[in-house]
Amino acid sequence: MASDINKRIPSSERLEGIQALRGIAAIFVVVDHAISALIQKAGLDPGYETFAWSLGNVGVAVFFVISGFIMIHTADLEFGAHGAPRRFFTRRLWRVGPLYWLVTFIQATKLLIDGTPPAPSEIAASLLFVPYIDGNGLMRPIYPVGWTLNFEMYFYLFFAIALSLDRKIGLSFIFFVLSLPVAIGVLSGIQDPSHGMMHGFLYFVCHPLILYFLAGILLGLARKKSGSRPGAALIGFATLAALVTTGQYVQSTGSLKWFIWLVPVTLVVFAFASLRTLTPSLRPPGLILGNASYSIYLTHNFALGPYGNFWGKYASSFGAPLFIIGAIIGCSSLGIMVHYLIEKPIAKLGHSSSAIQTSGG
Repeated sequence: MASDINKRIPSSERLEGIQALRGIAAIFVVVDHAISALIQKAGLDPGYETFAWSLGNVGVAVFFVISGFIMIHTADLEFGAHGAPRRFFTRRLWRVGPLYWLVTFIQATKLLIDGTPPAPSEIAASLLFVPYIDGNGLMRPIYPVGWTLNFEMYFYLFFAIALSLDRKIGLSFIFFVLSLPVAIGVLSGIQDPSHGMMHGFLYFVCHPLILYFLAGILLGLARKKSGSRPGAALIGFATLAALVTTGQYVQSTGSLKWFIWLVPVTLVVFAFASLRTLTPSLRPPGLILGNASYSIYLTHNFALGPYGNFWGKYASSFGAPLFIIGAIIGCSSLGIMVHYLIEKPIAKLGHSSSAIQTSGG
């Protein structure tokens, strides 16, 4: 989910549509959690929760397809190259890790102050991107939104291993090693909602969400041959609107929803990938939100908590739509600030260190 992808891609190959879609996906997650905050703190009808979950899940699914797409788009020529796995994984860890570790420590401190400190094993597992089942029976780290990053790092690990191989063998390896557990999970019933998370780590490696990374890889390979198709943007927006409209009904199908959404979400990413440049009026907000999407995703809960408490006490009479608009503005502003003040300097430091190591080695 890390941002600023266009800085490492030649100007002729920049994917401004993809960057804008990152921003949209992040806003979907913000709206999901904003609705949940309204339900918990301002008495909103719980019936809206299914719609909220569908928005958040579609946003996450979009992020995962984009991840697969970008990995093949930026690293396709590195298969079999000396040191490629180390360079790739170090680069991805540096982009994803520091900001996530920071918010994890903030969350751990908050839990300590609240009198519910996490166990050292939970802190360690969270920082190392190791999935575990918490006290509520949910597979999530100390900072809950980090559950998606566990999937991201799992994908990055196997992609790094694949880069040590010849391109065809490497791609075959990653498709086999990631899709086989999913197939086993489907056939064995591990992903059956009635089982919950009882299978622990098996539930994680067999999760159908992993297929979205593979769909992104396929999309990246296909786009190299298809080129740019600006008109596809209309299809992308129409499909995204259809997903939002029907999402709450698909959400009720349990784990089956991930198979139902796979093709439509991939189509959305394909359409936005065909937009190499945005129109002048959309370019500034689209790129700013896209570049800050990772920071928005990681920090929005810190803004929603106090905002929800305030709204529940003093402003709930103004209605849910105004709350959600305020949440989008507030969470986006916080994320943009964190992006420029923390995320970008960390990324520059990592880039400088990588350049020094390359020139020295």
